[in-house]
Amino acid sequence: AALSYADLFLTNLRGANLKRADLRGAILDGANLNDADLQGAVLAGARYNSYTRWTVGFDPTSAGAVGKL
Repeated sequence: AALSYADLFLTNLRGANLKRADLRGAILDGANLNDADLQGAVLAGARYNSYTRWTVGFDPTSAGAVGKL
C-alpha cells in the first residue's frame, strides 16, 4: 500500500495487512494498529502519539516512526 504522508488520524487499521506498506511521513496520531501486519513496512518519519495503538511487541521507534507527546 502507498500511504506515504497520508493523514490517518484516529483511523482504525486493526488487523490490516500493511506488509511492506509505505507509511513514510504518515500521521498516525490516535490510529489503532493492533494486530496489523507491519512486516517490512516503511515508517520513516511517520508521526504517532501516546494514543496510537500498536501490535504487541512492535517497536515503532526502531521502525523509524517519531513519537510525540
